[in-house]
Amino acid sequence: MKKRALLSAIAMCFLAAGCPQKATEPPKPKDTAAVVPLPPAAPTAPAASSNQDAKPAQVAKAGTAAPAKGNGRKGCAQGRCTVVIDVTEGATPCAKATPDPLHVFEGNKNDNIKWTIRTPGWKFAANGIEWKNSGQKQFTGGGHDGNDNKFKWKDANTDDQEYKYWIHVVNGKKKCDADPSAVNGASEVAQ
Repeated sequence: MKKRALLSAIAMCFLAAGCPQKATEPPKPKDTAAVVPLPPAAPTAPAASSNQDAKPAQVAKAGTAAPAKGNGRKGCAQGRCTVVIDVTEGATPCAKATPDPLHVFEGNKNDNIKWTIRTPGWKFAANGIEWKNSGQKQFTGGGHDGNDNKFKWKDANTDDQEYKYWIHVVNGKKKCDADPSAVNGASEVAQ
């Protein structure tokens, strides 16, 4: 009966304008043995950066094979290392190499990398493909390959380094330069 009267008094107090409002605490359990603590929060994955999608972690199942050795990159096989160049006047860069970067399979030694310009009217300058910095140690015998819209270099492919190169193409007095790359030492052959 006293509880009912107290609750009625509190309710009336809230309704009256002059009564100060007091925060009430939730009732505490009488027996501490009845309180069960919550389990700790489950770990969460780190937030994805702006250059990647948020993906769940991959967990290997028991009894599955370990991942293959190597860097996991797939590269072009013997006789298949080709790059196509498209020129777009006024764009930056004005030439696009596909693929960029070109990955070369580690077993593909002393094979030619070949570039072809697909855009009509454009041709390679005399120095059509020019390796930057240390590229000259890996690449030899560069030059036109039969006509002015084809170029080639022999790749020793003795390491797994990335090599930047310049593309120099011309169309009359117009010039276009771009700087893609080739990466040696891919551990798998692309299909």
